[in-house]
Amino acid sequence: MRDPRLDELIQMETWDWWKAQVFYLREKKDYASAEALFLEFKLTSLESKA
Repeated sequence: MRDPRLDELIQMETWDWWKAQVFYLREKKDYASAEALFLEFKLTSLESKA
């Protein structure tokens, strides 16, 4: 069994990376890629909760 604190840290790091990528893509006006990344992360998050 994994340490829940490690899982929480991984989720925080993933969230920070994801948020930075979305803001970067939006800044570059690459809205399609930003939206795709957002949807991919959202679907992945939902699948992990199921």
